Amino acid sequence: MKPITEDEARQVRSLIAEMFFATPDEMFMADHNHECLTPGAWSIAFEGGPYCWPQVFSDAIYAKEVALPAGIWMEAINSCTVGLYREG
Repeated sequence: MKPITEDEARQVRSLIAEMFFATPDEMFMADHNHECLTPGAWSIAFEGGPYCWPQVFSDAIYAKEVALPAGIWMEAINSCTVGLYREG
């Protein structure tokens, strides 16, 4: 399976920043070696974000208020971190 590129992860980070009136520099982004993710995945942590922001962001995706880049699937890892994976 094709790994998520750093550019794709940065696109998602920008969507998160826009939704929560933050800057991308306020977030920590790492490849699969962080949070014990599967190879090809990325994580984005926003410890200064609103309480349980990953759930709020996930709800916005489900409601089609936010669109992830094509082929990307996201899940909340904890209350301040999301994991990004390739669909399929």
